[in-house]
Amino acid sequence: MLTSIMLDLVWYGFVILVFYRKELNRLFGVVEDSSALNPVPNRSRQSGEPDRARQGQKVVCEAAKHSLMGVSKLPEGVEVLSSSQVAFSGGGPGDRYDQVGLVADVVQELKLVFAELEASGGGKVEFLRRVAQIKEDFGELVGHPSLGAINGFIRERALFPVSDAELDELWY
Repeated sequence: MLTSIMLDLVWYGFVILVFYRKELNRLFGVVEDSSALNPVPNRSRQSGEPDRARQGQKVVCEAAKHSLMGVSKLPEGVEVLSSSQVAFSGGGPGDRYDQVGLVADVVQELKLVFAELEASGGGKVEFLRRVAQIKEDFGELVGHPSLGAINGFIRERALFPVSDAELDELWY
């Protein structure tokens, strides 16, 4: 029992001395001599030339603090933006409905509704019933910034006249 305790103490002492040497030196206030860690023959001092190996070590150590390769330079015309500053738009006025998002999903559903109404010969009543279903699926779009674009799409594609009052009431 006593032997195992002594062996454990020796083992943990060895681990602490090997792996936590820097922390122990800082704890006891011991300053390490950097030349003792890396003995480089200092022949250049005798000739009056600077010690290039030692200067190279200092440069590498200082650069390693920041970055090994240094700070990269962005190409001309490129800047870093936050995600809130990024916005995408379509290539032209016809592409505005092909964008990804809630409005694009609603417009896609409306395209399907108009195709089915055209095939079946449905009228305004059937259209209003189908839009009510779209409104249930996607929620109210009142106050959405692109609601005008959706209403414009309905005016362009509708096979029957739709008034402004009906369009306003459509999304409540």
